[in-house]
Amino acid sequence: MKAATRRTVYREQLLDRILPWWENAVDPHGGVFTCFSNGGDLVSGNKYTWSQGRWAWLSRELAESAELTLLDAELWNERARATARHLELTLTADGSEVAFVTDRAGTHLPADESGATSVSVFADLFAVLGFTGAASAADDADRSRWNDAAHLLLASADRRVRDGSATSAPYPVPAGFVDLGRSMLLINAATELHRRTGSEASRKIVESAVARITGPGGQWTDDRCWELRPSDQRDSDTLLATHLNPGHILEMSWMLLDAAAISHTEVPDWLPRTVLRALSTGWDEQHGGILRFVDNAGGAPTGRLLGDSPYEDLVVETWDTKLWWVHIEGLLACEMFALHTGDATFGVWADRLADYIFATFPDPAGGGEWLQIRDRAGAPLDRVVALPVKDPFHVPRALLRMLQLPEGTP
Repeated sequence: MKAATRRTVYREQLLDRILPWWENAVDPHGGVFTCFSNGGDLVSGNKYTWSQGRWAWLSRELAESAELTLLDAELWNERARATARHLELTLTADGSEVAFVTDRAGTHLPADESGATSVSVFADLFAVLGFTGAASAADDADRSRWNDAAHLLLASADRRVRDGSATSAPYPVPAGFVDLGRSMLLINAATELHRRTGSEASRKIVESAVARITGPGGQWTDDRCWELRPSDQRDSDTLLATHLNPGHILEMSWMLLDAAAISHTEVPDWLPRTVLRALSTGWDEQHGGILRFVDNAGGAPTGRLLGDSPYEDLVVETWDTKLWWVHIEGLLACEMFALHTGDATFGVWADRLADYIFATFPDPAGGGEWLQIRDRAGAPLDRVVALPVKDPFHVPRALLRMLQLPEGTP
């Protein structure tokens, strides 16, 4: 599937399959319903703030791209604003965090057995994205209030990520390890906030978070990407330390390109090699597609087990699944690095990924968007991944971003 064909497919998937399905899930009272089974059955009207923040951001991006997509800009702007009004209901009293899940009306619900409601910095940062997007489509009063909310949430998240206290449901970071995920999303949220507002505070957060990933002693070097870096080198032989998450590497890589475009950070000269290494290490030669988790040397994750770790259990039990977000983020990374480097190797990988993705994930019945979770052989797998929701974010975000790239990408 060559570049021109890929672009046609991206447009068809976004406008003819993905968005029509999600328009039917819009809540007229604000936000979007996402508690669907992998097959598309609505199982609850509860709203995960994680998803609502994503939807608000996406709605504004679609409105701004109306000339490219021929969508109704004001309709999508109003969806962004209506979702931001719901997000306001999720804020804690001091505005420093959000509820992880609410009912349809915005009432905070317990997120775990302890009764806690604010349990994830990921939800906080996705709310930052949502407020940031919606604010740019709002009147003066809402714009000011929503930008203030985004900055407060971002500053709080940054403090907690830096001192290690940021909770990260649904998969807590194991004690004694430094994770990639929290800093990755911090970079993305701060980049988007700076792109919209130009604030000095958001730029500084981008730069400090990028330094934690690519700077001296950081998560990534030319020859190693740590998903979980052990604080004690005696734990370097553990499965937690030796496994890779190819999807996160690919997603983080294009986010570093975005960060460099709005800050004083630089794209490491080794980053394109990191992308290609993640693709080749994660690729399943037996069935095609990218495995969810792999060993640093490729294949099934190995290493000493510590036990009593939900994240460790996740790696062991689901390493060979094929997930929608991993593949679409990988395709976006290929398209962006093809443009960034001019290296046709990324176009070759884009062809390979596109062939696999569009033969595997779209619902063969035609009306069901994508069946997002697959087993190793590519068959639909009805199980929960991260949250008990159907995702309204990774696929349309990536498809839209790829349509926004200049034509003629290798």
